[in-house]
Amino acid sequence: MKVLRVARLGGPNIWANFPVLEAYVDLGHFEELPSNLIPGFVDRLKTWLPTMVEHRCSIGERGGFFQRLDTGTWLGHVLEHVTLEIQSLIGRKVGFGRARDGYGYGQYKVAIEYHEESVGRACLETAHRLIMAATEQLDFPIGDELSRLRLLADHECLGPSTRSLIAAARVRGVPHIRLNEVSLVQLGQGSRARRVWVAQTDRTGAIAAGIAQNKDLTRRLLRQVDVPVPQGKVVVTQDAAWEAACELGLPVVVKPKDGKHGEAVAVKLESESTVRTAFGWAQKVSDEVIVEQFVRGPTYRVLTVGFKVVAISRGEYEELLGDGVSTIAQLVDVLNQDPLRGSEWITPLSTLELDPVALELLERQGLSVQSVPTLAQRVLLHFNGDYTTDVTELIHPEVRHHCELAAQVVGLDVCGIDLICEDISRPLSSQQGAIVELNAAPGLIMHLQPQRGTPRPVGELIIAHMFADGAAARLPLVVASGTHGRSYASRLLEQLLAVDGVRLGVATSHGLAAGERRLGQGDHANAASLRRLFVNPRVDALLTELTPARCLDEGLGFECCDVALLTDFDSDYPSEREVPETRETRMKAIRLGLDVVVPGGWAVLPADLEDEADLIKHNRGSVLRFAVSPEGRSEAGRHGEREVWGEGDAVVLRDGASTHRLEQALRGVSDRERPWAIGAIASAWAAGQKLELLAQRLAVVRVTPFASEAAGVMAPLSAN
Repeated sequence: MKVLRVARLGGPNIWANFPVLEAYVDLGHFEELPSNLIPGFVDRLKTWLPTMVEHRCSIGERGGFFQRLDTGTWLGHVLEHVTLEIQSLIGRKVGFGRARDGYGYGQYKVAIEYHEESVGRACLETAHRLIMAATEQLDFPIGDELSRLRLLADHECLGPSTRSLIAAARVRGVPHIRLNEVSLVQLGQGSRARRVWVAQTDRTGAIAAGIAQNKDLTRRLLRQVDVPVPQGKVVVTQDAAWEAACELGLPVVVKPKDGKHGEAVAVKLESESTVRTAFGWAQKVSDEVIVEQFVRGPTYRVLTVGFKVVAISRGEYEELLGDGVSTIAQLVDVLNQDPLRGSEWITPLSTLELDPVALELLERQGLSVQSVPTLAQRVLLHFNGDYTTDVTELIHPEVRHHCELAAQVVGLDVCGIDLICEDISRPLSSQQGAIVELNAAPGLIMHLQPQRGTPRPVGELIIAHMFADGAAARLPLVVASGTHGRSYASRLLEQLLAVDGVRLGVATSHGLAAGERRLGQGDHANAASLRRLFVNPRVDALLTELTPARCLDEGLGFECCDVALLTDFDSDYPSEREVPETRETRMKAIRLGLDVVVPGGWAVLPADLEDEADLIKHNRGSVLRFAVSPEGRSEAGRHGEREVWGEGDAVVLRDGASTHRLEQALRGVSDRERPWAIGAIASAWAAGQKLELLAQRLAVVRVTPFASEAAGVMAPLSAN
């Protein structure tokens, strides 16, 4: 079996309403060998991936896919299920897959859902090698492969904080685009777009982030507005650190002035040697070091959004329990195998580290990494451990006031506040509690997945803050599709929609433009060109074309549209595609634009379309039909529905009892181009263009002859 080609289908496509990988597979001689006829194949597969027993497959019950293996199924189908299972085993659970034959002898297409393209492709490649090893009765290092893929997924996939924002945005109908290999994400499109980087928004100022990173400046600003903070001093030498500790009174905390995420923070230091040693660790992170008073109690992470407290998580000391047998180093290794532990901000619990701070704490307890704690003996590794318990409901009003004021003084619209006190339900003044740090890009996982307590919808709260009062995030989008006349219609639409005050983005077969700026000539009716417009802040509305080939090769590249024009559908139109497509597949491809019309939007169709019922069966908007003459009007139009038709050189637009005429709208338009021009005018009307503006534009523009399109010339519309 060979995987001949793998394509990414973005957005809705012929398989699903979300992105998939489509693999074109040639089974070769395995077309004659279903799974039950390959010696040892089924047993190996079940041994390597026993969790596939949960796959119900077409049987519809647990163990359904294993039944298919036992009775015989083809390797294209097996590739689908193995790829899905591998993704799930590395923590990227997906459930959609399809395998279809009919593309030639032994040739299949396999569609697989994925979270991140690079990880999905890697899992598909591993699934292929695993299946081949099983057919050849070879060993396969499934454990090593899964470990490799988990590391890849941790590196390539978005973390839980960013995923929570995207999920919340999707619920509100806000599209997203990942802008880099880490966590920079655009929410919304064009002039309506916003951006986030983890939980840092594009409204988080550089000054505010800089203040938060400078712990001494943060402390001084907060003290000026009477927010409780520990006393402290900035030092640059070991001697100065010890002098500051003596002045402040032991115990003290030593930390980098410009550190983050608790790096090199040494807590509850009670001797000169420990202060001097901790200074050395901190100075490796920041030239300037802070020595400050030690505040008793657990650490709380308070999250504010829009300067309002929305979630609080209590931290626990990082410690382990002895078993009377294992060394401390061995106990740490065992605990780090917990799947809940991992990279910072990716998993609910962080990896335990025997860093210099931990080693110093062990020494204070009379222990080393090779010590064997007694049964149930508690061993402290760090004072600042993971945030595990949600306590949002316990906050005292005075503590809430201090936290919200702190975020506002520093200027962080989304802020993670580290607060230490014995009891967050009491005023800080009654217990010498204090705010010790502010974070400009706080992790959200402790609020999303607390080990104890109630998860908080912090992603939804941040998105609601960014898109307040129902602010629109998606640009209006008009799509022109069809077998013939699509390019002609889109060129006319460009002139009808590009009115003063609207910067129209155009990605069509005759070029790429953002407002009045031409960005490219030639065919730009593709997802890559449309993406360029999505990220362009000088675009207010969009126009693009869809071809069946584009839909089949790359999917739509967008999630929904407001108006979808279908000029016609010719199921017998010749295709030059390497892989032949069935009429059903071509039908799916041509109707994709109609399938994603938003409620309140319009599908614009010829009144005499033979396949109308099949083409609009998934359309959620209204239908506007157009005809070249009064005789071609549809029965629906005659009964009061909105419709458009031609009468000589005029175009008539009817909406219920109201009828409007655009005189001379079709002057100079040939019989061949007449339906396409009427369809374009109908689409502009459906898009909300005012009739008086349509009349004005139609009075001064015309589309250059169709022959110029065939010659590949991008001729602009010109005045008569």
